[in-house]
Amino acid sequence: MRVLSLVFLIIQFAFLSAPATADPMQPGQGNNASRAGIEGNWEGTLNSPAGKLRLVLKISKVGDAFKAAMDSPDQGAVNIAVDALTFEDSFVHFEMKGIQASFDGGLSLDGGEISGQFMQGVPAPLVLRRAITGSGIPSPGTGFSRGRIKLEPCGFSSMTKDAGCAKYEVFEDRAAKTGRKIALNIVILPALSAKPAPDPLFVLAGGPGQGAASVVKAAGDYLIKLRRERDIVFIDQRGTGASNPLNCNFVANKDEMRGYFVEGMTPENLIECRARLEKLANLELYTTPIAVDDFDEVRAALGYDKINLHGGSYGTFSGLVYIRQHGDRVRTAMLEGVSPVDAKIYLPFAKGVEHSLERMFGDCAADKECNASFPNLRAEFKELTSKLDKQPAAFEATNPFNGKRESITMSREIFAEQIRTMLYIPIYCRWLPLLIHEANRNNFGPFATIAYANVRGIGDQIARGMQLSVVCAEDIPFMSEEEIKRETSGTFYGDHRVRTIIKACEQWPKGKVARSFSEPVKSDVPILMITGELDPVAPPWLAASAARSLPNSRHITIPNTGHYFRFECIDDLSVSFLSKASAKGLDDSCVKKIERPPFITRLPPQLAK
Repeated sequence: MRVLSLVFLIIQFAFLSAPATADPMQPGQGNNASRAGIEGNWEGTLNSPAGKLRLVLKISKVGDAFKAAMDSPDQGAVNIAVDALTFEDSFVHFEMKGIQASFDGGLSLDGGEISGQFMQGVPAPLVLRRAITGSGIPSPGTGFSRGRIKLEPCGFSSMTKDAGCAKYEVFEDRAAKTGRKIALNIVILPALSAKPAPDPLFVLAGGPGQGAASVVKAAGDYLIKLRRERDIVFIDQRGTGASNPLNCNFVANKDEMRGYFVEGMTPENLIECRARLEKLANLELYTTPIAVDDFDEVRAALGYDKINLHGGSYGTFSGLVYIRQHGDRVRTAMLEGVSPVDAKIYLPFAKGVEHSLERMFGDCAADKECNASFPNLRAEFKELTSKLDKQPAAFEATNPFNGKRESITMSREIFAEQIRTMLYIPIYCRWLPLLIHEANRNNFGPFATIAYANVRGIGDQIARGMQLSVVCAEDIPFMSEEEIKRETSGTFYGDHRVRTIIKACEQWPKGKVARSFSEPVKSDVPILMITGELDPVAPPWLAASAARSLPNSRHITIPNTGHYFRFECIDDLSVSFLSKASAKGLDDSCVKKIERPPFITRLPPQLAK
């Protein structure tokens, strides 16, 4: 089928170019919009990497069942089959089996829009608004209150109009309770249910340096299934997003590739960034223990007694710190890509990358087409690494966002960094055998183009100053030379990143944390830990180690993913766990059905130039 299958290809080949007025909701109130019908036409725009695609969802009702079809005007297609559309308690779900797509969304309080996540290979935010006739215009959101905080309509095009935004001030120096204040940026997506649960879900972002509220603004309502019964709360951690961000400009121009293939954390850049940020912040006061006390103050101000935690990557680290300091307020915790406090963030990278690479080599060898195309992949990788050890590679590559050719110089250390970040996500990892093969033939252009398409989006999300304030206080002081050598010696990735951070921390202010900070967190809180077998930065053995002091936890490993967990199977496991507040009896058989995407074995025309 031609229609919308193009969306799948666009997303998979993301390199080609650059979610009537009601009374304010109080805690305990829910969404009564499900009393309204959803029949009619709904219009939205899917933001794909290659451009925007208009969609029209047409819903009618036959008896007690719904019937639907979809048009894609930009692709010249009408009446694409929609299967199994259901609508219950403001939650909308439909499938399009012919193109292997699905949608989960929530109806807004006024019944004027359905916002959620469209899934076709990878998820994308999609907001469908009821088609307006005559001179009518869509109504804005109304805002609502939680506890002592009044939230105003966010007005973000990527997410529901019911989303509420607010600022909440905390003292930068929490101990002194005087001086500068920080306005924490908050977004709340209210529960869809007419009878929501009293305990919301607090989302803790990764990095360190990622802002949760800032991420959801771009990603849309990606946790829509978890919002059926609960509010979801996103807070930009101090120093990130719009909460007094500590940004360092280590890449001069994000629209130019070359800046991503050199070491940006130079002594000169660090001096400049420190001097600039010290005018805005006390850099010693942006540690995780202080930040989770911020979160707990916001929890109390919002009127929530207990909360559930949902953390990814560094968010698992901060989640465990929250549990250590405020465990009596935590009902459950879901941790994806687990990085325990005793792991010392950067130390596991070397062995994690090694493990992930070995799986990639093995999987390619076991795959008929990949093995036929690259029968000597391990040897080629070793040869390529040896060449880069001797001298950096100088070459030209095509910028995938503007089509321009750029001159690039890439060292062996930066090559390793790009390999690490491509191992995070299956749709980028699938390119690696081909890109390694081409680079070993001195055709580095395709590698740089794909790597840049990947890392450009990651870099935009991270406040590097906040990251340094965290790792320089909480990780580097607890590393010994013996540990560094033991964890990095004999690996492809090596110790370059650890050494670079150690050197940076020599000139970065260090906050104070307890001497016992890096000891494993102990707690009886119900915890569901999800890891990827191919994760290069939070490999599964870290969660296995953390579980020893978390007796009410369960650890589930996905065989065929890296540092990426947005799968329907994982969403459903999270919903079940959150509902029961227990991981006992969870059926995790679906994780075995998550497959690695097929390897790409030929350069597409755009990269074959």
